Amino acid sequence: MALILKDRVKETSTTTGTGTYTLAGAVTGFESFGEVGNGNTTYYTCTDGTDFETGIGTYTASGTTLARTTILQSSNSDSAVSWGSGTKTLFVTLPAEKMTFLDASGNIVAANASNLTALNASNLSSGTVANARLDQQLQDVAGLAVTDGNIIVGNGSNFVAESGATARTSLGLGSAAVLTAGTSANNAVQLDGSARLPGVDGSQLTNLPSTGATAGFAVAMAIAL
Repeated sequence: MALILKDRVKETSTTTGTGTYTLAGAVTGFESFGEVGNGNTTYYTCTDGTDFETGIGTYTASGTTLARTTILQSSNSDSAVSWGSGTKTLFVTLPAEKMTFLDASGNIVAANASNLTALNASNLSSGTVANARLDQQLQDVAGLAVTDGNIIVGNGSNFVAESGATARTSLGLGSAAVLTAGTSANNAVQLDGSARLPGVDGSQLTNLPSTGATAGFAVAMAIAL
């Protein structure tokens, strides 16, 4: 079942009471309710020139009927009109309360937007989107504390904020990542501008090979030590 609107659909009916309308055929120059399609619904108005009824009707091809599925407005206090004898005219219409229109400022009048689809950030010129409308991963990021020094990493199921040793582990960095370059205790030794090791105390060096060492190298080592 779908809600269908069609142009220039108008028929007559001699139905009485508050039951389903039996349609009597299209008015000259107009289409029949068959344009709506069997089993589909449409907005309709029925009037006899005095009373009126506007609602949502369900069309059935077999018997060419229009059921009064929902009454939106009527001259009978918005209830189904109990029609007397005589010919009534039914036509497809668009009720004012179901229309979307621009206000005096050119904006769409506020409505329930829960069924809007295919929206993206470029459709928003201002305002914010509630976290509940974001996917779970974006909600994770939106909920993280903005703390200096934190980094955002994935932990296999969502995003979390990490810092310090935990962050270094996630980045694959060892303890050397926080050492100061230099030649003092607990420093990371850095090559100088000539790509050579800087002068350091060699007294703690062990297992230096002596086999094959040249006399000059032996003298240099003796002087250094």
